[in-house]
Amino acid sequence: MGTWFDNAVNLKISDADKAFLADSAQNVPIPDNHKTDWVYTKFAVKLYPSAGTPHPADAGQAALGDCNMLAFLNSFAYQHPAFIKSIIKDRGNGTFDISMFDPKAEPLTISVDSSFLADRSGNLIAVRGASNTAVWITVMEKAIMKYNQVYKIWNGDGPAKVEGFGSEAGAPMLTGEGDSYSFGRGALAKSSDLTRVVKEALAAGKLITGGFGVPMVLGNLKSVTGH
Repeated sequence: MGTWFDNAVNLKISDADKAFLADSAQNVPIPDNHKTDWVYTKFAVKLYPSAGTPHPADAGQAALGDCNMLAFLNSFAYQHPAFIKSIIKDRGNGTFDISMFDPKAEPLTISVDSSFLADRSGNLIAVRGASNTAVWITVMEKAIMKYNQVYKIWNGDGPAKVEGFGSEAGAPMLTGEGDSYSFGRGALAKSSDLTRVVKEALAAGKLITGGFGVPMVLGNLKSVTGH
């Protein structure tokens, strides 16, 4: 599964933890600093709004700082949309079973319902689709929150520590494989180098995420950093 999972391999989870993962009605606790402005709210879920197939354009990041996690999920959707559909089972009653792997690479099913983090005005805090809707990646994000609540793979911030979540820690949860490769910041300084790496990785069917550590400026606009 990779080095991120080493500490969790021998973790003995309790019966309560197992019940938490299997019970769609149990949610990750809201952080203390957001107990007054965040709530779990029921949303109608349209899993695949893009002609019935997962697509990276289906949703955008909202208030959670989990951009890298969403990037690897969208990379799956771009490269292997049928795989995403194969691991999400819609029970037809507003609940979903997600097929994943525990830190020992054993099959694991995590169940979630259609209650997602939102503000007091009903706006999704979780990743959201057009017109404040919940889609496949909203469901996946919640399943990973529950996974990390129990196994504590990623020690970030936010609900179940998903903020700052890296793709190298997330993809193995879905595949049972932990192989990955990264380039250090500045290693691909030439645009031609970056283009070559992306083309070769895509041709090999690899998942790709990238980021930047300083603000990017375009005219009067400036991006966030660490994104």
